[in-house]
Amino acid sequence: MTEEMSDGARVVDVTIRGSTYRVACGASEEQRLGELASRLSRLVEAISGGGRSRTSDTLLLLLAGLKLEDKVEELTQQLSKATEELSEYKAMHSREVRLRGSLEGLLRYSLSRTRELLTYVNGTHVEEEAHDTESAAVEGTAGTC
Repeated sequence: MTEEMSDGARVVDVTIRGSTYRVACGASEEQRLGELASRLSRLVEAISGGGRSRTSDTLLLLLAGLKLEDKVEELTQQLSKATEELSEYKAMHSREVRLRGSLEGLLRYSLSRTRELLTYVNGTHVEEEAHDTESAAVEGTAGTC
């Protein structure tokens, strides 16, 4: 049963092991509350062994709460570990980006120097060929005089 309150909140009946509890929630939270109550009810049933035992609902709800708290702690530890790993990966990525930038800079410098050397070598070679051609022409002319 659902009942609306004057402030817009709703009171929802939640049943766990045959006992009904009235819980207030926001209008938009009613469906989520129902889902959570169903999951809690299944957990309490699993803890009790599935049948109606002599164990009180209070004790079963306490045990369910402890089990859920244990799971929360486990997940918190896993999240913490994953967060640390993510930080390490981000740091490695940052180092790799810096290293890549350095390598690209070195590569650009090497290419520039290689071009300069090629220009120098080609220019010297062209000058030597021109000088050799002039020398041969002069020698050829000198022999014909």
